[in-house]
Amino acid sequence: QYNQIAGYIYAVIGGQAHQNLSDQATQSSSFQFSAIAFICVTLAAVLLGGISFFVITKRLRKLRWQVEQFSLSHAQENKVTNHADNNDAINVIKGDEIDELNLAFKQMAEQIDHQFEAIQQIDETRRELIANVSHDLRTPLASMQGYIETLIVKSDSLNPEQQKHYLDIAHRHSRRLSRLVSELFELAKLESKSLEPNMEPFSLLELMHDSVQEFGLRAKEKNIALKVNADKDCHVTADIALIHRVLQNLIDNALHHTPERGQIEIKLVRSKHHASVEVIDTGRGIQTHEIPFIFDRFYRSKQQDPSDEIGTGLGLAIVKRILDLHKCSIDVKSRLNEGTSFMFELPKQA
Repeated sequence: QYNQIAGYIYAVIGGQAHQNLSDQATQSSSFQFSAIAFICVTLAAVLLGGISFFVITKRLRKLRWQVEQFSLSHAQENKVTNHADNNDAINVIKGDEIDELNLAFKQMAEQIDHQFEAIQQIDETRRELIANVSHDLRTPLASMQGYIETLIVKSDSLNPEQQKHYLDIAHRHSRRLSRLVSELFELAKLESKSLEPNMEPFSLLELMHDSVQEFGLRAKEKNIALKVNADKDCHVTADIALIHRVLQNLIDNALHHTPERGQIEIKLVRSKHHASVEVIDTGRGIQTHEIPFIFDRFYRSKQQDPSDEIGTGLGLAIVKRILDLHKCSIDVKSRLNEGTSFMFELPKQA
């Protein structure tokens, strides 16, 4: 019976280690599955969150875009070149929609403040203009009415010489009134920003001589020497009609403030790229503190005779607006009881 097999004996060497490895593999597989499941859930949550955020912030982004376009359009219209604002615009690109909205609303608030201040200033200017126009219109109208009524009431008792005297005064006031209305329309047209200068080349010296000839008779009546001082001609590029108006107003202003036996000189000086025109008189001059205000509408010097009814205070304002259209400046130099100089430059013909 020794040859019969009763059973088998299995001897597993390192069985415990194998069992440990098996358990670890099972745990690792479970961990990987859990990690993959966690990653998938996380990605799904991120995707769903992104979609939800996109949907929720869609209207906010649209509002931000509209505000940004509004701010940019107004900035371009006003040509704002503030360094701080530019830095804010650069920084806002790095921020989110809330930061952009915050900056956009800040810029809009500043823009509204500026516009409100501009409206207030325009309204104040309008009131001042209406007051000045009313005063300047009322004076000649009242004088005309008074003298005409006198002629009507006392026509039988006035001799021809007295009638002519009253008619001359009424005629002078009517001319002043007509001139004031014309200059008001001209100034309003210049300030409307709808007028574009017709730039063309022309002879500046020829225009200066033509302007001087227009005032030759008036200068002769006041015994004032009116002359042009220029060595050579110079062609410039500008609106000849508007520059003619500038010369007319400057010469008229010089004649008005220059006493008898005075002198007015219109001087032409050429440089490499420009030609400067200078109107010099030997009049009563302007006080230094009044020079910044002489181009304001209806401004009259305190030293001017209150009975003076010739000047309207619009001539120099028109000069300034015309030169602004040509992007030119005008310089004023004056000394009391010695004279005044007005000088402006025009670009030479290319």
